Amino acid sequence: MPASNFASATTPPELPGEVLPLVGYSPFWLWLGIALVAVIALYYLLVWVFTRDRGEDTAPEPEAEVDVDAARIEAFWRVDDIERRARAGELDDRSAYEQLSATIREFVADATGVPADHMTLADLSRTQLHGTTRTVAQLYPGIFAPEAQRDVAAATRDARAVISGWN
Repeated sequence: MPASNFASATTPPELPGEVLPLVGYSPFWLWLGIALVAVIALYYLLVWVFTRDRGEDTAPEPEAEVDVDAARIEAFWRVDDIERRARAGELDDRSAYEQLSATIREFVADATGVPADHMTLADLSRTQLHGTTRTVAQLYPGIFAPEAQRDVAAATRDARAVISGWN
């Protein structure tokens, strides 16, 4: 006899699998997570403690007083020496221009504290050292051009003018 519709309606349908009760996570994972967060927080705390400003009042050392007169005398001596060696043929024009430029830049750096001896001409032109910039710029063709365009005597006069202009 055929199964009646009544019988199939009263039997529950079969479930696709077995339903298991809920299972909680192991407390190990919770404690591991808390420990990791604590280790990271401790790391940042230690970095902050060991790298913060301790508040030690260290007064900056006073800058050494520059003896401009002594620096000027030294620079004049170097210019005179460059001019003498260029006239004697011990220095070619290019080397004389290079040494004059270095002498001017070093004197200005000593006298003002502006690192003119380490600046490019473009950097130097952005300072208030207009006379120095102009004189150094006039020396550049003698240093970098294939042929010198000025005589060393005129360049030494300009170098002396820059050096004597500082008080």
